[in-house]
Amino acid sequence: MNAEPFQRAWAKLAVAPDARRLWHSLVAHGIDVAATFEALCETPAIRLRLQAAAERTLSRRDVARLGVFAALHDFGKANRGFWGRQFDPGDLRRERDAGHIAETRGALYGPAAARAQEALGFERIADWGGALVALIIATLSHHGSPAASRIRKDVVSPADLALWSAAGSYDPIRELERLRDAAFAMFPEAFAEGPPLPDAPRFVHLFAGLLMLADWIGSDPASFPLGNGDDADRIAFARGRAPALLADFGIAHLHGRPRRTTGGFEALFGWPPRALQEALGRIGDEPLVILEAETGSGKTEAALWHFVGLLGAGLVDGLYFALPTRVAAAEIHGRVTRAADALFGEGAVKPVLAVPGYIRAGAVEGRPLPEFRVLWPLLRQHSPSEGSPACAGIEPVQSALRRQGRWLPRMRGDRPHVSRRPLQRSRAPPHARGSTCPLGGRAVAGPGSSRASWTVGPLPSGSGSERPGWRCTARASAPSPASAEGGRPGLALRRVLLHQGYIDPWPDDRIASLELR
Repeated sequence: MNAEPFQRAWAKLAVAPDARRLWHSLVAHGIDVAATFEALCETPAIRLRLQAAAERTLSRRDVARLGVFAALHDFGKANRGFWGRQFDPGDLRRERDAGHIAETRGALYGPAAARAQEALGFERIADWGGALVALIIATLSHHGSPAASRIRKDVVSPADLALWSAAGSYDPIRELERLRDAAFAMFPEAFAEGPPLPDAPRFVHLFAGLLMLADWIGSDPASFPLGNGDDADRIAFARGRAPALLADFGIAHLHGRPRRTTGGFEALFGWPPRALQEALGRIGDEPLVILEAETGSGKTEAALWHFVGLLGAGLVDGLYFALPTRVAAAEIHGRVTRAADALFGEGAVKPVLAVPGYIRAGAVEGRPLPEFRVLWPLLRQHSPSEGSPACAGIEPVQSALRRQGRWLPRMRGDRPHVSRRPLQRSRAPPHARGSTCPLGGRAVAGPGSSRASWTVGPLPSGSGSERPGWRCTARASAPSPASAEGGRPGLALRRVLLHQGYIDPWPDDRIASLELR
């Protein structure tokens, strides 16, 4: 049975373990994605590419105007059919399971078009140049599929038009106004006097690609927790979160990271440069270099040394190696990882091996999870300011547990229980031996996430089973508004246990205690 319906347009919907519905307003999601898009545009390498595609320098006003489009990207979700998807199948209020891309044609054409376009602020952005229509189409193509053929006027149906009419207390046009007001408030500089936006096709294509990336990052509830309709201070929160995420993902700000090695070639690689490497070090910031030499002459390190020079000049913010075979890619990945460790500190920057069949970042192996997710173990967390390990991760827990023989990563027939609900595909420990197993630890789930401490001890008597067992309990502090809002005390503990193979998966980040019998 549905709870009280959301009276506003929503963008994300989830169900908590206690059956509470969690939701994210269309306004808040638009802000999250716009803040991420803005942060992407502020990275030096991406800004240079945007300017090359635009064939002119981009101002803050230009980025703000693009940010408005990013904030409006999901305006199709305001339609009545999408809003009704919050209700159970069979509920009369769930009139039609509508999407949010093709359905925008009902707002762009027909009886509601004038009101909808005014609600979206199209009149105010009409003087932004001849690229306006192309940028709107690119905005609606943020899922990767070109939207132009799906929003043509000649394919509009009466059902499309009905999606934008009011029903009871819900008015889609009013929700478009809310979204517009948030976008305009977030980017007031977009309305300053200035030249029109670039209209080169490659610029519009690059905008579309960056918006897709921003939408992907901004849609992760672990990074941008669902607000349940509370949009207060969302702009400030999203603008604070987005740059930190890009730095954490390695997408941006690599040039600003503290370096362990600031000396020359020998300090970085451990041997003096060869003639080829010395020659490449003298060519400066040349953007295109073709280097041809025999096998074993040191071309890889020469290329890495050239990258270090470009990175220091702020001309690049990343590195990509393309190799002809999987074996070569894996071998070069190891050398690049060692160079990154020497330059930034061990594990501070983890180059990704982007080869099918591998899940590897730096020296860390990931584990595949359902729904295309990957578990990355907390081997080390580095302080952004110091470039050194900030806390111990799973290794002390792993070694202590194995020394005491308490937990082994093997199926032994019994299953862990959380709140007496059995977990499927789980691995349980053998029966506990002895009376105590005092053990604890700390972990940091990531920048801005909960810091958790955990303890492992025997189950108290009278816990519902005559067999001895052990309880893992996580306690969390919340250093940021996001982690406070997310309320996920079990996140660090979940990663520890998942890495050890005990639970697949930990049922929910909000669960802070696990009993093993």
